[in-house]
Amino acid sequence: MTPSASSRCRIHSGSVFILIALVLCSPQYSYNTCGQAAAAVVADMFLQDVYKTDVHEGGCFDWQIHDPSQVITVDDYQLVAVAGKGNNCVIETWWRLKKGKGKTEKDEYWKPGQCLFVEKPSWIEGKESLHDVEDSWVPELVNQNVMLYSVSEGTGETKKTCVGVATSIGGFPNRLMWVDSGEAAFCLSSSEYGDERSIIDPSVFVGFDLKTYLVTGGGVIIATELDPETYKPKSGTSFSINDSAWHELARGPVETHVNIFDRGSRRTNSDAGVKRRWVEAAYILPHGKFYYLFVNWGISSDKVTAEDGENTDLTYEIRVGRSKSTTPFGPYFDKDGMGMMQGGGSLFLGTKSYRVGPGNLSVYLDGSALEIVQYHYYDERRGGLSWTAENRLKWEDEWPIVGELLSDFRYPIHPTSSAIVTTCRGHRALSYATMLVCFYML
Repeated sequence: MTPSASSRCRIHSGSVFILIALVLCSPQYSYNTCGQAAAAVVADMFLQDVYKTDVHEGGCFDWQIHDPSQVITVDDYQLVAVAGKGNNCVIETWWRLKKGKGKTEKDEYWKPGQCLFVEKPSWIEGKESLHDVEDSWVPELVNQNVMLYSVSEGTGETKKTCVGVATSIGGFPNRLMWVDSGEAAFCLSSSEYGDERSIIDPSVFVGFDLKTYLVTGGGVIIATELDPETYKPKSGTSFSINDSAWHELARGPVETHVNIFDRGSRRTNSDAGVKRRWVEAAYILPHGKFYYLFVNWGISSDKVTAEDGENTDLTYEIRVGRSKSTTPFGPYFDKDGMGMMQGGGSLFLGTKSYRVGPGNLSVYLDGSALEIVQYHYYDERRGGLSWTAENRLKWEDEWPIVGELLSDFRYPIHPTSSAIVTTCRGHRALSYATMLVCFYML
């Protein structure tokens, strides 16, 4: 017989059982009750345990956060879901205490959370082309209990992408169990069109009309209304150019020339023979009297340095336009009045210092209702390993601008230490002494 939640949290005579009860009933791992914490015993695998068994030669200096979801805050804790980086963890979660709630600054660093979908969802098992994909999953947290994610395979005109939906039960932030809905919400195949399209990087938001919407896409940014109960398209249909429930919002700018060394130029979509830059990672922010559409131009890359030490792949950058439409379906225009379907987009954030190729932007409110913009970048100090950074979001003439930097990857010791930088860039094994310093972050 399975013991009840309450009996699992009784103080037993053995010290082992006391320790288990203390862990399960800790507010760090539960919403607010012992019973809820105990129910989370069946939670998904701890990511830290995966990292301990895997070969991470650089210790915590090898940690990466890539393609982060929006930040979800519940009480004193925050959670993001990110694209997995091997280890059979196709999606990872990371958590932290929100700013001002930690006893020390290190309490507010992002920490490994959980490893999701080691066993692929059943509907993916039935799609051979998607089953073996390990590194092309991108999650979006709608809230602490709902996640959308895209999974893709192939490239160019053979590319196929699908979006799935999962829900969670258990203790926030890192004792959750995520369960897939059992079927794809919708799919898209580039072979149905004359250019490369995908439905990667799904992002969910609530419009001024309080309806729930999805913006997604690669090559062409598209949007539709969602059913707020199922988070599937309200129309019940997958994307089609002729479907009035789906709307095209943005494309990349026309390429005047194609540089074979520029990854952002090599992956393009064509329009009557016109080459355009790749566009992806869409995010819509309703603010004031406008909808603001953020997108990324170019292709993300962790190859930030060449053998001669010069930066090479610096084309990934965040662009923005806005719409005064009563719906979030546009049209969107940049500061110069150019439509985003015509390749318009004003620069919002590009490479700055060691933070190379920023992307996958989202915005959340801190405790004082100030807007924080979060994004990933490639850390030149660590040889291009990705992490997340946050800046204050400010406004000027009803356009968003980047404010002061609030957080990025924090070194336990000063990052200019030649030993540490060499270790991180070269992925060399850390010495025992350095590992002790590294675990200061935990």
